[in-house]
Amino acid sequence: MMSLFWRAANVDSSIIRSQSDRYRYASLGALAWVSASLAAIAFAYAVYVFLAPFMEEGNQAKMWAFISAPTWFFFVFHINRATIAVITLGNDKRFGKILPRLAVSVVISLTLSHPLVLFLLSEDISENYQLQIEKELLEQDDELHRLDNEIAALTAEIKQKQGEPTRREKKYKEKKAEKRRIEERIGKLNLELKKLNNDMNCERSGVGENCNVKQLGMGPSYNRLKGLYDKQEKIRDDLMKHRCSGFLCPMMETVIGDRHALVMSLFFYSLDRKVHE
Repeated sequence: MMSLFWRAANVDSSIIRSQSDRYRYASLGALAWVSASLAAIAFAYAVYVFLAPFMEEGNQAKMWAFISAPTWFFFVFHINRATIAVITLGNDKRFGKILPRLAVSVVISLTLSHPLVLFLLSEDISENYQLQIEKELLEQDDELHRLDNEIAALTAEIKQKQGEPTRREKKYKEKKAEKRRIEERIGKLNLELKKLNNDMNCERSGVGENCNVKQLGMGPSYNRLKGLYDKQEKIRDDLMKHRCSGFLCPMMETVIGDRHALVMSLFFYSLDRKVHE
């Protein structure tokens, strides 16, 4: 073991004479071995902590940590050996002689301290990290809830906008159907009015469609009325022949004739009023 430490301190055992030199160089070699071993362990742990979140399988991170441990061990070990080799006895420029060792100590302390801090405080760090994650998740849940509400509002607005053409189309169809019913009603009324006008023309003058009499002033109603008055004239003539005498006959003829004209006028006046109404 002593010879291993002496080789680590770059000292040949054959040239060591005093017991104090043996222990001094053995201590330097042991220091090189211990610092390199601790640095390798710490560096391997740091590599694992850094790579584990980025790799799906933990075995890959462990493999890289296992590979990096001996690499860092030999790096730190040889730096220690080189630093020990340049140390010489003497009282001149002591600060300049310790500068390389001081630099190596800073590097080793950085490689040891941070992983060790992570290892010793991992539980507290995990708890704080978990609390931070939960807080961020709550904030994200609130944000997601707000976004869901906005999406729901936008979806409802989109459906409303999409439904407006349907409602307008439905209203248009209703109005179109109502217009069609009104047009059909107007057509029926026009046909009825045309028929009434035709009947009126037939009744008044005998001129029109499907009239029995096609001669002006000789409509069916007129013919029926004329037949009644012809019968009345015949009765009047019979009365005049049998009952009138002297100056009364001309007077009766005048009264009966005026009455005939008055009745005809009243008939056509009432017919015109019915048509206009």
